[in-house]
Order: sequence, then structure tokens, then C-alpha cells
Amino acid sequence: MIFIAAYMALLSMLNVYRAYTSIQNAIDQSAKQISEYSYIAKKLGYIYRDRLLQTMRESLAIRQKKMLNTIQVFFNASAERL
Repeated sequence: MIFIAAYMALLSMLNVYRAYTSIQNAIDQSAKQISEYSYIAKKLGYIYRDRLLQTMRESLAIRQKKMLNTIQVFFNASAERL
């Protein structure tokens, strides 16, 4: 009876180890693919382009706010003269 329990415990530990190695292998492969895609994207310039576009959007938003503020000041000054 003890032999069967020890054998079942050993099989259980082996199953846990097999599951662990399988999951670890999947994580490693996913990380490798992500790093490959990131490297390709960086070499092709997509990452730089994305940052450049973000900077351009922020700059455009600032200029739009300034322009709207100038128009508002102009209309307020025009309304005061009438």
C-alpha cells in the first residue's frame, strides 16, 4: 500500500514538473516572438513614427488651443467695441 502511495506521489510530482516546463516553454516562446516583432518594428521605424506622430498630435493640440484662444480674444474685443 505504501509503495502505491509513493508511486502515485512520484507520478503527481512528475506531472506538475511536466506542466511547469510546458508553461515555461510557452512563456519563453512568446517572449521571443514579442522581442523579434519589436526589433523588426524598431528597425522599420514604426516605433519612431508612432512617437513622432504622438509629438505632432500634441503640438497640433497646443496650436489649436492657442488659435481658439486668439479667436475668443478677438471676438471679445469686437463685442466690447460694439
